[in-house]
Amino acid sequence: VVPKAIQRAAISGELAVIKRWIDSGGDVNDYTSTGEYRDTFLSDVCSIYNRDERPSVVALLLEHGAEIQHHNILHAAGHGGKESLRLLLSHGGDPSPEGVQWTALHAACGCQADHEIVAMLQTTVPIRTDAGAPEPNPRLLHLAAEPETGREESA
Repeated sequence: VVPKAIQRAAISGELAVIKRWIDSGGDVNDYTSTGEYRDTFLSDVCSIYNRDERPSVVALLLEHGAEIQHHNILHAAGHGGKESLRLLLSHGGDPSPEGVQWTALHAACGCQADHEIVAMLQTTVPIRTDAGAPEPNPRLLHLAAEPETGREESA
């Protein structure tokens, strides 16, 4: 499990602390908690920490071999992590892998409806025609187009 001190360093963007941990044998693919619902360090950095987005931490983890999983991309897209999402995609992350029903575009439209992320994903996500492709959902695009205040009123 990633030590709490390292998790706090990620929140505050202390790259030197995280790098020392990695250099001393820290596993960038380790989990941040034990239990049934646990995320990898990269996944946590892409979600919880994106309130003050830390793309520099994402970049450091990727440089040291962090494995990109689909939920990392969902977290970045759904929590407004524009720069983190760009990094994940540029390192080969797939926003719409075969067999998933919830894509990064769904997350971006359904969670915070960040228009810049939605636009980025619309230009990078190929239209899927495989058997596992998600069904079109006009409500998601409606959410993305709604102003912040309109979303509260229509909920």
